[in-house]
Amino acid sequence: MQAAESRREQLRRSAAKRRREQPDAVRAINARHRELHRDRVNARALIGKRIERGALIRPDRCQRCNTPCKPQAHHPDYSKPELVEFLCPGADGCHRRAEKEKQRPTPARTADGGAFSLSNA
Repeated sequence: MQAAESRREQLRRSAAKRRREQPDAVRAINARHRELHRDRVNARALIGKRIERGALIRPDRCQRCNTPCKPQAHHPDYSKPELVEFLCPGADGCHRRAEKEKQRPTPARTADGGAFSLSNA
């Protein structure tokens, strides 16, 4: 864990240095990200504002594993920005696992709903 923390701290320092020394480049990168991922940016902003105003209460536990923590809002589908699930953060938390599940390709299925394999063909 010590090595991971020191690596994380190195990354924080290098990012801070880059923001200080190349603010225009960082602004351009951030603007490009916002342009490419407008749906994500808008969904995050919507939830952040609702939490800030008190219209949405952040629970004190993860909604999947019920672990006491300060959970992060997870959007399973950015086209439905109001639909969020509060999941525990961290390298091994439910939020990270949910993001990995979202990126994993859906396995092919046969017409009867079974998993597709070459032996079925």
